[in-house]
Amino acid sequence: MALDVVTPNGSVFNEEDCEIIILQTKQGEIGVMAGHVPTVAALKIGSLRAKIDGQFEYFAVTDGFVEIRPEKVSVLVQAGEFAE
Repeated sequence: MALDVVTPNGSVFNEEDCEIIILQTKQGEIGVMAGHVPTVAALKIGSLRAKIDGQFEYFAVTDGFVEIRPEKVSVLVQAGEFAE
């Protein structure tokens, strides 16, 4: 499934082949895999984890929103960067 992390300055991360994406929503943690039911949720400041090629990539993100579709997750935040 595809993941796109977008800030007001444009896309900061785009990956087409994520196994699972784990997000921190205002209601709690959510894990998303391909075929997930369409959802929109508010995000809180925290981390985003994406499993790519068997390894987790970690991102720090501000609050914002996530749009989940069966084939793509779009994360809309003020700022986001790799945890490294």
